[in-house]
Order: sequence, then C-alpha cells, then structure tokens
Amino acid sequence: MVCASGYTAFLFAKKLGTLAEKQGLDCAFSSGVVGIARNVEQQYDAILLAPQVGYQLERVMRELPGKPVVVIPKEIFAHRDLAACLQLATSEIDRMRHNRAKGWLI
Repeated sequence: MVCASGYTAFLFAKKLGTLAEKQGLDCAFSSGVVGIARNVEQQYDAILLAPQVGYQLERVMRELPGKPVVVIPKEIFAHRDLAACLQLATSEIDRMRHNRAKGWLI
C-alpha cells in the first residue's frame, strides 16, 4: 500500500495484516510512498494506492504492467473499513490470476 508520505499507509497496512492473520489468510501488507512502488513490486501480488495518490494510477499501471494496481475508494479509506479493503485486494489478485489463466491481462 502506498500513499503520499507513507505514514497513513503504514497504519492502514499494519491493521490490514492483523485482520488477514485473524482470518487465516496467507498474506502480508507493507507500506511506503508512491514513488517506491516500482522498486518493491516484485515482492507483492498487488499495489494499493491510497485515495490521495489515486491520480497516479495510470502512471503506476504503466510502470507495473500485469500487476494489479488499485485505488482504495475514499469511503473505505476514510472509514478505515479494513474488511472492505481486504476484500478489494484479494478480489483484484484473484481477477488477475484468472485473467492470466485465460491468456490476457487486465
């Protein structure tokens, strides 16, 4: 998860990781600033953009072809709706895996 300064994403990612662990999911969340997404993308299945950096979606998608890049909706981020964010992330990863199996990428 990336945001403008990294701090907001850090707090959100930490809580997402705790929720995922409670749900028995084998996943991890990390955070940083939007400029580092290219440097760490191989370590992760998806990149989540905080709403305040959502305007950079197209740029990040160009830099990371074939990698799910998702802007967290403002409502989810503002209300810290961890369950909705976790569902968003896992559904995008599943969609990407399905598309690859069909021979095309989103």
